[in-house]
Amino acid sequence: DAERTIIDDGLGAQGFYLEADTVTRDDTAQTITAVGGVEARYRGRVLRAEKVIYNTQSGVVEAEGDVLIIGDDGSIQSA
Repeated sequence: DAERTIIDDGLGAQGFYLEADTVTRDDTAQTITAVGGVEARYRGRVLRAEKVIYNTQSGVVEAEGDVLIIGDDGSIQSA
C-alpha cells in the first residue's frame, strides 16, 4: 500500500484560490469567468488555463487553452 503525500496549500478543506488577469461574475448566468493566466487551487489540486468558466449553480468547471491539472499527489495532466 503506497503512502500518499498531500501538499498542504494552506487553504483548508473548503478553501478555494483563484488568480487571473480578469475575473468576472455574472449573477444572471450564474457564472464566474476567469481569463488570462488562470490558476485555481482547491483541495491540494491546481488547475492552470487561459480561461476558466465556473457555473455556480451546477458546479461545472470548463477550462480552455493549454489546460494543466496538477493532482494532489503531484501527477500532471494536460489538454
